[in-house]
Amino acid sequence: MTSPAYFGTWQLIPELSSYQTGEPPISATYVIAEAGDRIEFHISWQDSAGTSHSTSFAGRGDSVAEPLNPGTELSVDMVGTHVLDTTVSVAGVRSAFARRSVSKDGRLMVVMQETTGQNGESTRNFQVYRREAS
Repeated sequence: MTSPAYFGTWQLIPELSSYQTGEPPISATYVIAEAGDRIEFHISWQDSAGTSHSTSFAGRGDSVAEPLNPGTELSVDMVGTHVLDTTVSVAGVRSAFARRSVSKDGRLMVVMQETTGQNGESTRNFQVYRREAS
């Protein structure tokens, strides 16, 4: 079986990113990797003020929700070789969703992030990444 196209290291193209809320980062590195039966996500970025941030999380890739932290669950869904989704639910209600779609040639990845506030309003941010040369 061919390795999914989303595994790898990706660099943000800030000028192609579009945010409904907040400012796009000035730089970011996004790593998606297979670790046994889990898919790991490692993201580091520098915000518009120049402050560095990072986060990491992992899931099984089978769409089954797992505890992320108390009261919050994460599910990871390998939709296909070019699409990878994650959903975060709080108390059983979806609060965030991200779809990672990789171009057919495997060079670009678009990340659409949708968050839903307590009032039920949702916002979307779009980021475009270029695969880092290996």
